[in-house]
Amino acid sequence: MTLTFKPILAATSLLALGACATIVPQAGFDTVQNAVSERTGNQIQWRTGGPADQQVADEIKALLTKPLTLDQVTQIALLNNAGLQAKYEDLGVAQAALVQAGLLDNPVFDGALRFSSGSPTSVDLGISQNFISLFTQGLRKRVAAYDFDAAKLQLTGTVIDFSANVREAFYSYQASTQAVELMEEVVEGTSAMLAAAEALYNAGNINRLSVNRQKAVYEEARLMLADAESEQLRDREALNVLMGLWGNDTSWESNQRLPDVPDSYFDVEDVEKRVIAASLDLEVTRLGIEQYSAKLGLANITSLIPDLDIGYSGERGDGQWENGIGIGIQIPIFDTGKARRFGIKSALRSAQWAYVAQAVELRAAARNAAIQLRQARAKTDHLFKVMLPLRQEILGGNMLEYNAMQVGVFSILMDQRRQIETGQQYISALKAYWLARARIEQLLSGSMTGSTLMGGGSDGGAPAVMSEESGGH
Repeated sequence: MTLTFKPILAATSLLALGACATIVPQAGFDTVQNAVSERTGNQIQWRTGGPADQQVADEIKALLTKPLTLDQVTQIALLNNAGLQAKYEDLGVAQAALVQAGLLDNPVFDGALRFSSGSPTSVDLGISQNFISLFTQGLRKRVAAYDFDAAKLQLTGTVIDFSANVREAFYSYQASTQAVELMEEVVEGTSAMLAAAEALYNAGNINRLSVNRQKAVYEEARLMLADAESEQLRDREALNVLMGLWGNDTSWESNQRLPDVPDSYFDVEDVEKRVIAASLDLEVTRLGIEQYSAKLGLANITSLIPDLDIGYSGERGDGQWENGIGIGIQIPIFDTGKARRFGIKSALRSAQWAYVAQAVELRAAARNAAIQLRQARAKTDHLFKVMLPLRQEILGGNMLEYNAMQVGVFSILMDQRRQIETGQQYISALKAYWLARARIEQLLSGSMTGSTLMGGGSDGGAPAVMSEESGGH
């Protein structure tokens, strides 16, 4: 009887060999690391509790001891944000699906013991394997491989988007910090003006109404300073969340002012072509198109023969074993696979149209981003080179006339308010420039978040901008 089981054992061993597969921890992450480094210049690390994690923690601690730059804040966030670490696990899910697709179906073992008058009369044993899964294994792995490749591209895009969000948050923090600095100077200046007004009143040179007007300007400045400080606190806490910091680590410092607009213009030559060439969204959609094509081929095969089971069958009766081959085949009478194939073809056409739609949207986003960058630069330059000096000159001239008793206090107060407003407008315009710069860099790095990139008063009829230098004051 032992000899009769050798065919079963041999068949089982053969199937087991064909089913071997290996899970590789962090598979594909090196591809994401390289892509992120090439596209953004930043480094990422999948923190899984190994020795490298302590090195990352030490690096973060060292960075936090010094005033942080934009690049350092971005790097800390990429290494320390828990939500980003959770996203890395998507690669594990995709890898598991890929390995699963490469496995054969488990063999089916069956047996029966028949009785007659209370005594066993025969034994039936069998083992079978679905050979359709063997024939389609390559196609199934190919379909799953598209998902794995798409997961790597999507993770790269997620990191790029996250990096852009950090940069925008840091620019917002710098702007609110600069606004606090401005309002502190305004409060100090209006306080000195109020003291001077009180002295003039005590000397009998102005009336109480003039003093109260100056006091109103001073009190308004204090309220504006409080609002600016609240905004700065909100922006700082937003950065703490992105950098994954709490406790004493939140006491970090940074260079506080927004950088001036650089003398050189940002290169937006052929911006549409560059954005299309770099787009990860388009690459993911293209993989989807190829995957649906592979799925269609798989559906064509399995529609003809949905299941084919081949195996060993043995029966023992009257003291003798009878061996043979068992075959089971599913006949596609009711389900011919037509609906499945039609659904895949529809999904394929949908993906093809989606590719075109995404390309159109990307081109519009590229043009829009270039236009907004150009307009933000023009406005910032105008405020810095024209309006701020003009306001300063007007206020200085009015002060001379006031000292000569040629104008009243009310004129001085109006000029003070206008100078404050122009200062606030400049900070706002400078922030808008750097946000526009971050968004176009995000597009050129390969990713796109539509609500962020397409928002803001763009002119739908504006021509494509080929150079930032093509417009402005």
